[in-house]
Order: sequence, then structure tokens, then C-alpha cells
Amino acid sequence: MTVKSFLSSLFLCFLSLFCIVCAQPGLLFSSGLAFFGWISYIPFFLLLRFSSVRMAALWGALYGFCKFFLLMFWLITYNLPALFGISLAMAGETAFICLLCGLLQKKIPRFSWMLMPLVTLFFEFLRTTGELGFSYGIVGYSQWRIGLLVQSAWIFGVWGTSFAIMLTGSVFAFYAESVIKASEKKTRFVWKGADCARALVLVACLLILLVVGMVSGLLADRHEKENKMLSVALIQPNSNPWKNGLDAYADELVSLIELTDKALSEHPETQLVVWSETAFVPDLVKHYTQSLDPGRRLLSQRLLRYIDGKSAAFVLGNNHQEKDEDGMHEYNSALFFQAGKNVLPPEPLVYNKMRLVPFTEQIPYPRLLWPLAKAFGSDAHYWSAGKKTTVFTVDGVRFCTPICFEDTFASVIKKMCREGAEVIVNLSNDSWSHSLACQNQHLSMAVFRCAENHVPAVRSTASGQTCIIDARGRVVAELEPFTPGYLCGSLSIR
Repeated sequence: MTVKSFLSSLFLCFLSLFCIVCAQPGLLFSSGLAFFGWISYIPFFLLLRFSSVRMAALWGALYGFCKFFLLMFWLITYNLPALFGISLAMAGETAFICLLCGLLQKKIPRFSWMLMPLVTLFFEFLRTTGELGFSYGIVGYSQWRIGLLVQSAWIFGVWGTSFAIMLTGSVFAFYAESVIKASEKKTRFVWKGADCARALVLVACLLILLVVGMVSGLLADRHEKENKMLSVALIQPNSNPWKNGLDAYADELVSLIELTDKALSEHPETQLVVWSETAFVPDLVKHYTQSLDPGRRLLSQRLLRYIDGKSAAFVLGNNHQEKDEDGMHEYNSALFFQAGKNVLPPEPLVYNKMRLVPFTEQIPYPRLLWPLAKAFGSDAHYWSAGKKTTVFTVDGVRFCTPICFEDTFASVIKKMCREGAEVIVNLSNDSWSHSLACQNQHLSMAVFRCAENHVPAVRSTASGQTCIIDARGRVVAELEPFTPGYLCGSLSIR
């Protein structure tokens, strides 16, 4: 490799990185700029087309590491080794993808323009599965504010948009390679029948996405005309993510109650009040019934008496313990209370989080990966994983409560909706990141879950993004991030 070709390859690598970082919510643009997503894969695939198989793998490793290090920079506030660990893992994945793409370019050059984006898409999908499943960094989510593309998720999920972006990059990279090679030979690029076919395939893919998006939007509108209504109050305390100790819990409860009282005073028609993930940390049921800690018992009693005095139902995040034949388990849970029914004594309906954050809430494949957990520091809190979905009902409206990053997985929400959920009520806490980009990356995935299932959603978070999303995946109301407040509104239920 000559110095000139190395510098050209380096330029293409970093040009692609620049585009993907601009496209996603991140360092440069807190909400991302969707246009850059559509050009991000042109230099990426052009780099692979001009590289040997071995060099393609090396460029892939560099690209994968830098991409995730730059997109997930906010992990620095949690744990620097975690950021390096994820970046290294993604470097290995991207190196393997680029190795396969290099082999396809060498062995099946005629169809490599189609096969390379398919291989890339397959491994992106594979990355979201299993106990190590991880949905951040998927290029389709960069289009989260483009209505028709989000609505196409009704049929294709985010993968249709991701594939269209990748195919666009691959086709234009093929044309760019042909033009460059022709200029090196001092000839003109001649448009052939195969080139027309590639362009037609790309146009057809884009048209299918747009048509599906239009049909999906029309169906969502029709459903909203046959609706029930649900009035909600979403409470955002902007709390200290590292709150600990009785005094901190008491201050947090005071803030939550004050915000809730203001919301209910302004909107007495509210049917459901939603507090965020682990909004109240002490185990409510345990400390009410068998606590040896009088301070936590008093706090639990105060909260339960408050809930029992309200006409609205409550959903709140809580550390919760349950015992089964295997012993006592601690869960990251959502508790559902209705005054006069299950508050005093506390007998809440419970959903226990099933999809736990790897190395933060659980150790995946513990026999193999437990040694790696030590690198993630002492801030990790390990929970047991819930075993079943729970669908709650308030005033005839059925809703599910995915907790935090569970709404980044299409399969989790799809299962909840198949079991009858008509509304997604997400409880999240991303405040530890101190990053608007982090919170918007999470939101960018949540909107696709609504479009995939034609159901609206509300997100009640500790610091943002607290919002209401309609069944088409549009954010229709949003609370200012990193400020205490509340968001009230009504949802149309199909």
C-alpha cells in the first residue's frame, strides 16, 4: 500500500465516521441530522471496495472502535472501562463484517453491491439478540424524526430503513469506484444495463419504504378515530442518579409528591400517574410489612397513604423482592397501585424487568464472563431477570411497562403488545449519563416501537426525555430535559 492510497483510505474511513456521528444524536448534534445517515455508508463501502481482504478487516476494526467510542461517549460518566469494552467488542464485530464484505467483493464481485449491505444488516440484527443484545448505533434510528420512514417500521421494523441506507451507500460506492477506475484509465464511465438495474433496485426499495410508511400512517389515523382515551401525568424529578441513604430518599419523595400534586391540581381528570424507573428506591412492600429499618418503614407508609388518597392510579419504579422455590430474588420493577383496591396493605400488581443491561444489571453467561464484570466497577447493581410480561388495566385501557432500555428491543415490545397492551408506558432513568445525546438516542429507538405496533407511548423519566408519542411514532409533547417538571396529556387508544 502506497502512502497515497493509505491516506485516501484513512480519509474515507473518517469521512464515514463523521457522517454517522452527525446522523445520530451525539457529540455534534444532540438530536442528529438524518441526511448524514444517507451518505454515511458511501465512503464506508467505497473504502472496502478499494481494500484488500486483510486491510478491509483492519479498517473495519478502526471504524468500529471509533464509531462506538464517539457515539457512546456519555458512558465516560458511568464507567470508562465500559466504554472501552463496548468499543473493542464493536471493533471485533465490524472487523469480521468487513472481512466478509472483502471476501464477497473478491469472490462474487458481480453481486457484491447487494450482498455487502445484506451482510452488514444481518450482523447488526444479530447484535440486538441474546443476553448481550445491544441496539445502540443502528443507522436506521438516525431517521427517527422522518415520519414516513418511522412509519414503515410497521412492516419492516427499523431494519427496512437501515437496509435502504446501506444499499444507497453500496450502490453509490459502486458507481464511484467505476468512475474512479475509468478516470485512472483516462476513459469515460459508460452506463450499462447492469448499472440501470442497480439504480432500479435502489429506487424500488425506497419507494416500497415510502408506500408502506404512507399506508401505515393512514391505518394509524383510522385507529385513532375509533378510540378510547387515557389521561396521564408523567413526573420528571430531575433527581440525583446516585441518590443513596434515607435523607436522599426522603427528599426525593417530597419532590415527587410536590410535582404530582401540581399536575393533579391542574389536571384533575388524570387517570394514571407515572413515576420513573426506581423513582422510589426502598422496597415498598418489604418495608411496609417486615422492615427492621423504622426510617424506611415510615417513608414507605407515607408514600402508600399518599397514593391511597388519590383518585388516579399510580405506576412507579421500585426495587422489589419476591420469593420462589429458588429463594429470594431482587428485581427492578414497576408497581401498579389503585386507591382503595391494593394500596393499604400494599398488594401491587408487579412487572419485573426481563431484559437487563449487560454488566450493569446482570452478568450474561456468568460462568464465562464473570471475570469481565470486575472491570465495570462497584457501581453495578445486579438484579434477577423477570420471567413474564405483565399487562395492567386502568379504566378499560390495557398497558405494558417496559423498564428503561427494554423499549430499545422490538421483540420485547412486540410480545407485550401481542399479550394485549394498547399503550406503552416506559419508565426510564438515563440521568446518570448527564447527556442529552444519550437520552435522545434512547428516544430515537422508542419512537420505532410505537410505529411497529400502532400503539401510542408515554415515557416517564428521571431527567428526560419525558414525552408522549402517538401511534405513528411522532413525539407530540415533550418536557424540557434536566429540569423538574410534569407533563400531562391524553392518549388516543385504538
